[in-house]
Amino acid sequence: MGTVTVEGTRTGWQPPATARALQIDQEPRDEAWFANLYSQTFDTVYHFARTLVRDHDTAEDIVADTYLRAWRARSSFSGQGSLLSWVMAITHNCAMDHLRSRRLNISLDLFDSIGDPEGPETGGPSITEADAEAIRLAITRLTPEQQQVIFLRFYQELPHEAVAAKLGKSPTAIRQIQFRALVRLRKLLHEGTRGR
Repeated sequence: MGTVTVEGTRTGWQPPATARALQIDQEPRDEAWFANLYSQTFDTVYHFARTLVRDHDTAEDIVADTYLRAWRARSSFSGQGSLLSWVMAITHNCAMDHLRSRRLNISLDLFDSIGDPEGPETGGPSITEADAEAIRLAITRLTPEQQQVIFLRFYQELPHEAVAAKLGKSPTAIRQIQFRALVRLRKLLHEGTRGR
């Protein structure tokens, strides 16, 4: 059984002392191996993710995704190169996936047609311009992630699986985000009608 010692990168950056002294047996790659990897690399991975996305909550999500991917791909680590570099590459990929998904900006101008006095082309119920404005304002108060899910699910009429693929999440996660967004929208719209 060999061990992996993590060294600094070619740029001269040195990871924290705990990561520099990383000693992890390569075989077997079981739960104990993974727990050791996690405990010795977590701080470095978190700080790297935080540097890339500049947000604590998002960095935590990226770290969780990183370790999930590392666990699933543990057999693909060949032992060539450092284990920390491998985990950091996974972190980078997770962060880039997140940043790409954020580019799916929602254009609230698309909701301008909601207040069409002729009613929607689908023959469904017509809503007033005031209702359309209330919906636009309520949507702006959702998180960016909730806005993306609402837009993709209800405006583009994509199924949960397609939204999940676009945003790099599971269909279950999309359903949870959608549920929270709809609860928040109902609350915001209810608060808005009490204020009229």
